[in-house]
Amino acid sequence: MSFADIIKDYGPPVAWALAFGSLFYNNKTSNHREKRKEFRAEIDLIEKVVKEITSNLMTYLKKPSRDDDAVSLEIEIKGKFQELFFRWDRLKKRQKGGDLGLYMDPCSANVAMLFDHCTGDYFETGKRIPGELIAAHAQKAQVHALTLIESLHSLFLMKFDGIKNPSP
Repeated sequence: MSFADIIKDYGPPVAWALAFGSLFYNNKTSNHREKRKEFRAEIDLIEKVVKEITSNLMTYLKKPSRDDDAVSLEIEIKGKFQELFFRWDRLKKRQKGGDLGLYMDPCSANVAMLFDHCTGDYFETGKRIPGELIAAHAQKAQVHALTLIESLHSLFLMKFDGIKNPSP
């Protein structure tokens, strides 16, 4: 049997097998790319919500009394936190165990710390924060927000790039 006979007899099935293999490979890589985009988009939306929370909190803290505007901001802040919780739960559901749990725990802790700080003292009370403490309180909220965002980006890097550099 010559090389030409081998090509004539086995060439078409090999070509078909190669085409099917390529289709499966392309499908797998495009699904991975889509999951990566969806995960990144969800992190970006969480980041946007966190920035809105901190912005609203700063406006709220500057209110001299708990008037209708302050109550409206309280409702908006609580609503944004609910959106944050829903989005974080959605991200958690996309995980499949393994080492990612080690990176999800700091994210969950950072979500809780941000919520506790923003809705803790002086929130939904007639007692207003003293003027000299507003900057420190807002700065601490910003630090919690940035720590949360950084932990989400570390989770992304671990999930898709295998970079094991835990967030603070």
